[in-house]
Amino acid sequence: MSTTVQGLRDFRGHIRHWMTHSGASLVVMVERDPSAFQLQTEWRAAGIDITIIESKADQQERTASLLTATYSFAKSRRLPTEWIIISDDNTFFPSIPRLLSRLAVYDHRVPFYIGAVSEPTKDLFEIGVFAYGGGGMVFSMPLLEELQPHVGECIELESDGGPDMRIARCVYRYTRTRLTIDWEMHQCDLLGDMDGMYESGFKPLTLHHWHDWAKLPADKVGLISPITGSENLFQRWRSADGRWVLTNGFSIVEFPGGIRPDMSKMEFTWAGEMKQFEQSLGAFREKLQKDTEKVSYRFVHAVHETSAVHQYYAHYDGDKIDRVIELIWLKDGRPYRIHGMN
Repeated sequence: MSTTVQGLRDFRGHIRHWMTHSGASLVVMVERDPSAFQLQTEWRAAGIDITIIESKADQQERTASLLTATYSFAKSRRLPTEWIIISDDNTFFPSIPRLLSRLAVYDHRVPFYIGAVSEPTKDLFEIGVFAYGGGGMVFSMPLLEELQPHVGECIELESDGGPDMRIARCVYRYTRTRLTIDWEMHQCDLLGDMDGMYESGFKPLTLHHWHDWAKLPADKVGLISPITGSENLFQRWRSADGRWVLTNGFSIVEFPGGIRPDMSKMEFTWAGEMKQFEQSLGAFREKLQKDTEKVSYRFVHAVHETSAVHQYYAHYDGDKIDRVIELIWLKDGRPYRIHGMN
């Protein structure tokens, strides 16, 4: 990834979730900063295999330069490397095991360029078809090898769509490889209420805009992973009485009249025309009325203790929290407990 030392500090919590003792290596290009080496030392001590490379180049050039930096790093380690992923500093990987399982579907021995596009169809027509860094860009080693003689020219390519488009232009101009869209990688270009997507039972490989648009504390979401497994983040559970649905790490929803909606379809809760999102996220159902058809408690915090993980889900009255549900997951295999608090 390309960011700043401050960017790494800001997003350390969620990066720690998916990188710590993952077996993956993190290569980061940053602008020159006297504290970069100290940060690298601290993160390595915490179990994150990070290498920070300082550069005088701007953000666009640093991102394109990752095509060479990551390839050279992989070759210098002399370890079998199948995939290189270039992402933003705020790209959240809910489950590395799930990501690796998905990548195993593709043949790493041939050139591959895999990623997420913007969800609205109009963006594909207006901006173009390329992988967004927020959702993650995946390259096989043969493709990066093919690009190496051209990276210098790629850095100079014009791009009105940021560094992600510049990388796409590099791939399209100098190779015969084209983007393979993976619909479980999510750029999350959804304006407004994203509840419908998160509560759909989807199994995302990547997520973007979780911190600014969805307001999701991803660093706390991941605390439940040692108990449920990271593969079960955003997994849904239905209560025995048919009135409640837990989406692990996102919400607890009460349906006062019972769970009547077709839960196999995604509730269309965000702004825009439904038809613009049918290709990327459909099928849909209509939005339910807040606090009458659907009473939502959003995930706000979690605490990891020796014997349990405590999750807290809050109901909002306007901008204020008026009710909280505490969900306690016990590590010894006993059933979890739920406490309601006004």
